[in-house]
Amino acid sequence: MKDKIVDLIKELASLQESYSLETLTSIFDSKKELFVADVKLPEQYTSFWFILRNIYSELAVWQQLATEQQLETALRVDISSFSAQLKKIKSRLNHITEELLQQKGYLSSSGALFDDYNAYLLSQNPLIATMVPTSPQQQQHVLSNYLKILQEQLTTITLDTARLNLANLILKRKELSIKLKQFNVVVTDSCTDAPLLYDKLKELKDRLMNLKTGIDKAQQELAENISTEDINQEIKNKTNLIEKTKAELLSVDVKISRSELPSDIKVMLQSEYSLAGNKEIFLAEHESHLSWSSSLFNPYSWYSWSTDTEYKNKLSRSQSEFDYLQLLHQKEELATQIQLLTQQLVSAQNLLTTSSTTMRLSNDLTQLQQYTLQLLNEYNPNYKPATLNNVSLLTEIINTVGPLSRQIEETEESLRLLVQLIQINSSILEIRTTNALTDEIDALMPSPEELTQLRLTELARQQDTEVFHEKIKACNTSLASLATIAELMKEQELLRKEKASLETVLKAKKAKLPQTTSPNSFEIKVAPIKHSIQLQIAHLDAAQRTMLTEPEHPLIQEQVVSEKFSKLIAYQNSLTSWNCAIVENRHFFPAQLQDWYQQLYITLQMNVRDDIVCHQACQLLRDIYFELKIAKESKNSPVLTKYQTLCPKPQSTWQSLIALKPGLPLLQEGKKLTEVQHSVLWNHLKKLYQQQQLLNKSHPREGQLLLQAIQNLHQGCLLYEINPKHPALQHLLSSLDDPRYEILQKHRGFHKVYEWMAKLCSFLLDLIKKPQEKSDYRLFCFFKPTKTVQLLQDATIELANYTMSAE
Repeated sequence: MKDKIVDLIKELASLQESYSLETLTSIFDSKKELFVADVKLPEQYTSFWFILRNIYSELAVWQQLATEQQLETALRVDISSFSAQLKKIKSRLNHITEELLQQKGYLSSSGALFDDYNAYLLSQNPLIATMVPTSPQQQQHVLSNYLKILQEQLTTITLDTARLNLANLILKRKELSIKLKQFNVVVTDSCTDAPLLYDKLKELKDRLMNLKTGIDKAQQELAENISTEDINQEIKNKTNLIEKTKAELLSVDVKISRSELPSDIKVMLQSEYSLAGNKEIFLAEHESHLSWSSSLFNPYSWYSWSTDTEYKNKLSRSQSEFDYLQLLHQKEELATQIQLLTQQLVSAQNLLTTSSTTMRLSNDLTQLQQYTLQLLNEYNPNYKPATLNNVSLLTEIINTVGPLSRQIEETEESLRLLVQLIQINSSILEIRTTNALTDEIDALMPSPEELTQLRLTELARQQDTEVFHEKIKACNTSLASLATIAELMKEQELLRKEKASLETVLKAKKAKLPQTTSPNSFEIKVAPIKHSIQLQIAHLDAAQRTMLTEPEHPLIQEQVVSEKFSKLIAYQNSLTSWNCAIVENRHFFPAQLQDWYQQLYITLQMNVRDDIVCHQACQLLRDIYFELKIAKESKNSPVLTKYQTLCPKPQSTWQSLIALKPGLPLLQEGKKLTEVQHSVLWNHLKKLYQQQQLLNKSHPREGQLLLQAIQNLHQGCLLYEINPKHPALQHLLSSLDDPRYEILQKHRGFHKVYEWMAKLCSFLLDLIKKPQEKSDYRLFCFFKPTKTVQLLQDATIELANYTMSAE
């Protein structure tokens, strides 16, 4: 064990300041066997062991403080977190309160809705009982019902408006269809083929535009390749052709006039011919009918021949009628041909004013003529020129440009109308889809009379629609506010419960916090422990070095060592109990006395080896604790300062301070001492007890101090009766010089004048003496001690005299 103690001291001495808890704990944990209950140590190393044990105990306190600091830090983190949550919840609750007030403000317009709903109910049933809802649930129920009614009424009005709009659109569509028919564009009744027609017309327009561009170019090139002679020749040819055609027309007119048909038949045939849309088909049908009537394969013809004697005449008359129709058709064609030739003649004559006397010959005139002929055939597939020359082609192109331009314009107009038609179809589809007006329920389409009525009431319906929309919007707003209020109230209830729970948890956690803590409280508490450990390690190192120079003590029997060690442990435990009480109040120590006390305590631990020194050390620590409590109240401790003056270096002067204390045990609180048998000593003690009771009434501090002195004196008297030669009795007389009893020597009445005069004389005497030789004012002859001190001195001197006589 000796080697382990030495190793531990060396290991501690090798550490550098400041010490860390982890390092010290690790070092002591490696030497745990030194601090077990049944440890056996050499006597000369017990004092070292006590200091090491004290360091070990202080490490435990340090570790406990560190653990408490960690727990407190974690607790403060939890409190901060919970406080933040609580603050957030309170903020949210305040926000919810504001939102509830705002939402309830939105419900201010709900009163008019409730009145309208009640008015509607009364209009349906005058005997029905109405009410004004008060709770949010009732209000939500009423508004939901009223919203359904408003939506149904709005649907009815909207349906009438939709039917009117649908009828107007259908009429507009029919109007557009009629206009398109004028341009030979036929659409179906539903106009579903309008997009397809639009694409075809768009393609036709593009083709016509390209054709017109080509014709314009061909016209320009042909105009540049003709001369006046060509035009004159063309005019002559056209004139001859017109004359010839007119002669043929005249011949046909003669044939028509010479027809033997009755005049009414002629009128009828002329009427039928003029009404025929397609003259060629009309004539073909008559020819087919006539051929079938005279056909040998027609059974009816055979039957008519055998039964009807006039059947032959009828066939002859039918043939005459057909011949007459052919003459009418021939006349119309000749007239049309004359008109066309006349137009070509006029066009050729017009060319004379624009033609040049010199023509610019084309490189390939034949190719130009073929290209022009191709363009004309593309425009009119039935076009077949009588003669192919530049003038005839040019006049044909000139006559084609006008109709082509009109056809392009008509195509563009048709496209515009088709766009409108497609848009109308889209609107019709939207109305049908939105209002469920499908093709299967066209019976909902209004009659002409109903359509007129719908048009007359459209303005009123629009006004009603606006009113219904406003009411529906108000209902939806109120319902949304009610729903929001319900959600907010639900959230508010949950947050209140959470707030109460958090407040309870927070209160419990705050209750666990120390009542008075500063941000650096842990450092404040640990600092003296660190300093104490530092002093003790330094003291151990110095003492261990000193011991190495001393001769080793002879071996002692193990039983004797064990008994001695047990006593030393008891001594140390007594010192430790008083030191713990002092350490708890060490912050009341003046700053200059803290290190001094720690060194004093370490020195006492190292040197207490018998009962008398232990009792003296305990008396000293008890008195320091007593003065420390006084310093707590007065913020000053002159007694402790004087102790430091008497013992400036505890390692070497501790005995001068111990000598002022009696070597008697401290009396436990509440324990009474037995009566002293010696009559003289007992009389002195009784006077002291009486004086203590009087002093304690007006001056409790002095009374308590006197009681401690009396108890020591009382124990000394009892010890004298048992063993007059006991060593502890030697220090009773010197205890009167203890600075702590100076307060008992101060006068409070008239005798304070003598005290003041004695202090003045002592001060004057000190001025002429050496600084280190100070006089005591209490030694002057005219100074009279206080009654308390006088009684205490008399009793102590009396006991000292008896003790000396016993020797």
